Amino acid sequence: MQAIEFNTVIKNGWLKVPHHYPDLENQSVKVIVLLPAVEPEIPITPDNRYPLRGTPYHYDEPFTPAVPAEDWEY
Repeated sequence: MQAIEFNTVIKNGWLKVPHHYPDLENQSVKVIVLLPAVEPEIPITPDNRYPLRGTPYHYDEPFTPAVPAEDWEY
């Protein structure tokens, strides 16, 4: 299977294939549509300027190794 990639806009249910792919004419193709990730827009106000301010956090033994010393290769 051959894969090509290009950006386009879907208009009225149609995908426009760039003209420099003439060999795709009358071919059966598989289409995967990937939408860009959109982060929710949260308006910044003085109340939510620092959303983590005031949230409790702590570290349990922050200087201990992530894995036991026995798992290290010497």
